[in-house]
Amino acid sequence: MLYGLKQSPRQWRKKLNKVMKTLGFIKSIVDNSLYFLWEKGTLTLIIVILVDDIIISSHKLGSIVCFKSWFGEHFELTDLDELKYMLGIFVEHNYANCLIYISQESYLKQILKYFCMFILHPVSISLTIGSTLLLY
Repeated sequence: MLYGLKQSPRQWRKKLNKVMKTLGFIKSIVDNSLYFLWEKGTLTLIIVILVDDIIISSHKLGSIVCFKSWFGEHFELTDLDELKYMLGIFVEHNYANCLIYISQESYLKQILKYFCMFILHPVSISLTIGSTLLLY
């Protein structure tokens, strides 16, 4: 998490962009919260910064450690370790099989409860991987 900036969101984003550029990151033209770091033609780090939360992704642990150190020189950080929950999405890591599972079950339950649809019974539908759904 990021702490210590009391300025307006615009000033915060301006400072953040300046720091990320100084560190060599390229901001995504599609998503204002997404940054990439390329080294020698290889994508090294992907950073997502949403308000005061950061998701750091890399195939090298050393790159993550370096980023935390660099970024910590500019902003106060609290390391919450591995990503488990963000924006209503639960994340589960299966290291044995090199898999990541994501779930919005709790968010969906809140929506169903809000619209009084919680008592409905779900139906399982099996789809072949790569199936295309069409809207008629």
